Amino acid sequence: MLNNKERKNMKEKEKVSGLHKDITYTTRENGDVSGMQFHSDAGREKFRQFQILNVLKAEATNTMGIRFYRGSIINVLKRYFPNIPRTRKGAYKYLVKHGYYEGFSK
Repeated sequence: MLNNKERKNMKEKEKVSGLHKDITYTTRENGDVSGMQFHSDAGREKFRQFQILNVLKAEATNTMGIRFYRGSIINVLKRYFPNIPRTRKGAYKYLVKHGYYEGFSK
């Protein structure tokens, strides 16, 4: 683990995200992401949707009943998918079936 002084002395590189062309992030020499920058509302919205799908997957597939979002992830998803089932597992299966998780890491 690096201390703060070592982190400040590392050189950073800016890269364009594979998620959206309007998102750039900076990485340190060791590969740690040190910051993100959104250059448009479209990039910010794409990142938000990606994070929502990640949270749903984590909540639907864990076996310990852990929640990663304080509110209802289903209510957030209904903004994008009005006909989504009302349970987390049902919503996850629906989105998998409709191809929204293609290309996600396993």
